[in-house]
Amino acid sequence: MKNEEMFIQFKIQQNSDQLIEIVYAIEELAAEFIVWPDQERKVEIRSWFRKHKCFPNAIGAVDGVPFPFDAALEYETKAWNTRKMEYAMGATGVCDHKGLFTYFSADYVGSMHDSQAYKNIDLYHNVAQYFQGEDYLLADAAYVLSTTLIPRYSNAIGDQLEFNTLHGSARVKIEHALIC
Repeated sequence: MKNEEMFIQFKIQQNSDQLIEIVYAIEELAAEFIVWPDQERKVEIRSWFRKHKCFPNAIGAVDGVPFPFDAALEYETKAWNTRKMEYAMGATGVCDHKGLFTYFSADYVGSMHDSQAYKNIDLYHNVAQYFQGEDYLLADAAYVLSTTLIPRYSNAIGDQLEFNTLHGSARVKIEHALIC
């Protein structure tokens, strides 16, 4: 459902205070429904990514998404403004091979770049809690390569183009999960 449709269906005024309250309420409920995979579940996820997408230790895909609203909060107006000149709250999500969220955080302003936001979330700071062995997430080219994050190539050439095609087909679940 697009943001505009959600606002109409639920009779939500598209202003910053209501939208931020809604996003935080969803994040509070997330602990009940969005659960990081345990070892048994990771085996299933890795197996799927290995068999179907040639990424043997992938345990999901990560991306960021803005939740736009009509006006910024009265304070820090510039911080809420995205590169597309919209006011927004930023969120980072991780989903598995089925498109189910395994991690979600909505803790930053719209002006923050996805890779910068990733460096500010618990997932990044507590690697041992989330990743074991050679576990990693797939990400778009905006993210920085690390032991737990494999982004697609930007400006790909040669074999990198094939890698990006496989990578994109594996990451499509997060793109679909985050469509607002």
